Formats: sequence, C-alpha cells, structure tokens
Amino acid sequence: MMDTLLITLQADEWTEAAIRWLEAAEARRGSKRTRNEYEANMRLFMASVSKHPAQITGSDCQRWASDMHQAGLANATIKARLAAVSSFYRFAQRYEVTPGQYLHSFNPASAVQRPSLRTRPRANPRTS
Repeated sequence: MMDTLLITLQADEWTEAAIRWLEAAEARRGSKRTRNEYEANMRLFMASVSKHPAQITGSDCQRWASDMHQAGLANATIKARLAAVSSFYRFAQRYEVTPGQYLHSFNPASAVQRPSLRTRPRANPRTS
C-alpha cells in the first residue's frame, strides 16, 4: 500500500511540474501555440517511451530521435520535439519539491545530438 502511495505522490509531483512548465513556457514566449506544441511533443515522447518520467534515460531519448529519423520526419520536427523534452527536464532540475530537493537530477535529452537544420554547406567567404 505504501508503494502505491509513493507512486501516486511522485506522479502528482511530475504532473504539477508539467503544468508549471507549460505555464512558464506560455508566459515566457507569450504564445499559447508554443505551450500547445510543447505539450503535444511531450505527450508523443511519453507515449513512445512508456516509462515514468523519472525512469527515462539518455538512451530512451536517443532511441526516440532515431525512430523519428527512420520514420522520415524532417530534421526541424525532430529538433523541435527534442527541444521540448529537454526544456521539460531542465525545468524539472530546477523544480523544488521540498526545500533543497529538486524533482530530477539530470536532463536525459541533453545527451542526444540534435539534427542540423542546414541542408547545404556554407560558402567559404575566403574562397568565394
């Protein structure tokens, strides 16, 4: 019974953090669209990994990025989705559950190399 209570409390903390993160994103950007995109991207990620947010690893994030690439998604889409996940975990690292105790200690998305948006090489001004 205690394990169920602990899981419920943890889920409530993560849910509360997600709500605060989305509110902060909307306030910072001044756009409900950004909030909606972040929320949609986070939902896609959570559905893909099927784990509690505290159990997600860098490997999970890398696998998701690889899956999106193999599915043929545009680099801009992959980058935006990874940015949303990374933003959430950065927020969780600063989200105080109790004084001095933060929700999460690391950002699993930070280990993922984000795709480049450049489609062709830049001209070298010295040789042009």
